[in-house]
Amino acid sequence: MPLKIVRNNIVHMHADAIVNTANPYPVVGSGVDAKIYQAAGLEELLEARQKIGSIPAGQAVITPAYKLNAKYIIHAVSPCWRGGHNCEAKLLESTYESIMELAVQHECRSVAMPLLATGNNHFPRGMSLDLAVKVATKYIDALDQLDKEEFTVYLVIYDAASFTVTQDRFAELNEYIDEHFAVSDKMLCECLECDYLPERAYREKNIRIEDNLVLGNVPKVAYAKASVKVWDEFIRKEQMESFSDHLFKLINKKGFTDTEVYKRANIDRRLFSKLRKKNYTPHKKTIFALLLALKLNMDEAMDLMRYAGITFAPNSITDLAVQWFLSKKMYDVIELNIFLANRGEEPLN
Repeated sequence: MPLKIVRNNIVHMHADAIVNTANPYPVVGSGVDAKIYQAAGLEELLEARQKIGSIPAGQAVITPAYKLNAKYIIHAVSPCWRGGHNCEAKLLESTYESIMELAVQHECRSVAMPLLATGNNHFPRGMSLDLAVKVATKYIDALDQLDKEEFTVYLVIYDAASFTVTQDRFAELNEYIDEHFAVSDKMLCECLECDYLPERAYREKNIRIEDNLVLGNVPKVAYAKASVKVWDEFIRKEQMESFSDHLFKLINKKGFTDTEVYKRANIDRRLFSKLRKKNYTPHKKTIFALLLALKLNMDEAMDLMRYAGITFAPNSITDLAVQWFLSKKMYDVIELNIFLANRGEEPLN
């Protein structure tokens, strides 16, 4: 999974390298810096850090990880925000670049890093986030082209409050979610007028489901027998191809390569290879990522979902967000993951 947004305490992450928002001087700072020293072993880590000395803003250094669940700690020094007129963005991009360079040099296959410079350094969260995604994606793509093993970057967010993006980038989508999510119960009530009433709908009507329940004018047992016969006939006539067959036909029809699809879907090659198995149907969120990666319109998306036996749920923030992205012809999975994390939801991958 190339770029994964996770909500966790960074000292609990398992990765080859864990990134510390370091003090420029060889002393223990506050926040993430202090927590990493405590978890790694204060005396050992401080001694290693003192041997390195001062670190200028925009650069990073590496030490052993000691007691952390990692091989290395990358100590990154970020710039302070002073209004945006002193090359702050360039310096922060350089910090992220330095982290990735050290990870590659030390043959790390995974890196866990916080959103840099957004605490005491007062950097705009949205800008730091965009730079992190830009640099991480560049290195992931470069390593993939060299046919290296999967390289995973974890962007670690401590809590939902700390992840709030200050830019108004999701205002329209939030409005859409709030409006459509609120009517989900009404949509359920409208279902009560259908010929087939699901169990929840019966509960809404205070109707008990018993052995002698009558559906319309047809007793339950007779209805069930008739349904089996009709279903068997339908299967013989209308049996669909597998999800895998339909997916790869769609990939060929769109003129995409497998590599293009799994990269845009932000899924790793091992998971993508499983999709070729006829009896394998991926998780709903993986299917959502594929809808975006294939740049489908709504009809195409609904058709592909049909082969997996799923549909959009009106009372799911994730489902509504995917619908909105598709309707706006926005196909960036990482941007969708950022929105979901910003709303306190689990990202697609």
